[in-house]
Amino acid sequence: MDRVRGRICEPERVRKRRIVIGPGRRVPVCKLADRIAHVVDLVEYKRARAAERPEPQHGRDPEHKQRRNPAQVVTDSEHEYSICGRVRHKRPGAGYDGGVITRLSNYFLKTLREDPADAEVMSHKLLVRAGYIRRQAPGVFGWMPLGLKVKGKLEQIIREEMLAAGAHEVHFPGLLPREPYEATGRWEEYGDALFRLKDRHGADYLLAPTHEEAFTLMVKDIVTSYKDLPLALFQIQDKYRDEARPRAGLLRGREFTMKDAYTFDATDAGLDAAYQKQRDAYERIFTRLGLEYVIVSADAGPWEDRAARSFCCQPRLARTRLCALPEGTPRTLRRM
Repeated sequence: MDRVRGRICEPERVRKRRIVIGPGRRVPVCKLADRIAHVVDLVEYKRARAAERPEPQHGRDPEHKQRRNPAQVVTDSEHEYSICGRVRHKRPGAGYDGGVITRLSNYFLKTLREDPADAEVMSHKLLVRAGYIRRQAPGVFGWMPLGLKVKGKLEQIIREEMLAAGAHEVHFPGLLPREPYEATGRWEEYGDALFRLKDRHGADYLLAPTHEEAFTLMVKDIVTSYKDLPLALFQIQDKYRDEARPRAGLLRGREFTMKDAYTFDATDAGLDAAYQKQRDAYERIFTRLGLEYVIVSADAGPWEDRAARSFCCQPRLARTRLCALPEGTPRTLRRM
């Protein structure tokens, strides 16, 4: 057979012959030759294209595995690594939704057999023993990778529900000047619970125990008309309070992370609607977390004419107990 213009030609006597290629099926030899020629040409074409492509270096380099640093893999900003070694691309704003690290054997984790001597509450003991947190000072804790993973997931759930309620996220510094708190009288009202400090020029600062003043000043500077209302703002930020006896782990520490939200409305009806949105968001948050909670009356402070509620979860070891009292009782949260 001769190859002419990319096709296989056979003598006339061969073209008339037939060959069996399957049960009960006969095909002329010329058609079978055309199919073989087509497959050969396709294989040669793919080989030529493969030779033109540059070979990936990471697969051919024998020193690739030796150059890999597990620490660099963990801190990669474009990927997330699960314990079983799978890699996921991060989604924008996904927080800690993916895996944590490459392998459990390379994980920065240390567990304890015994309870820490300074821990009194069960949650404090378990968090330290399981490698979630480590004590830095009385009431101050450092987050280990596993604890930071859980903390990030909790913050993401809260953030999603607050955004769904129409709130906008902001972020204020933990170090604030004295003047706003002095204007509201809370510079002295907080007493010893406030962390006070001075800079090199003698100006007074504080570590924010809360951020009502900062929220209010921001809205005052930006909102210039009632048409800009209603407005809801929130943040997830660290707070600082000099607790007299910080012995309950994360439940009562000197540094803790808190979500605080504030709404600004022009009318009482708008205020009631904003309150209901926030309450619904709180209920969704507790439901998604799978926590059993009770909504109880709370002290409204100077706003006694407004409804105030607290969402309470009853831990096993707590100094506060929930009491179900008859309808019409002013308060359902009592210390026992």
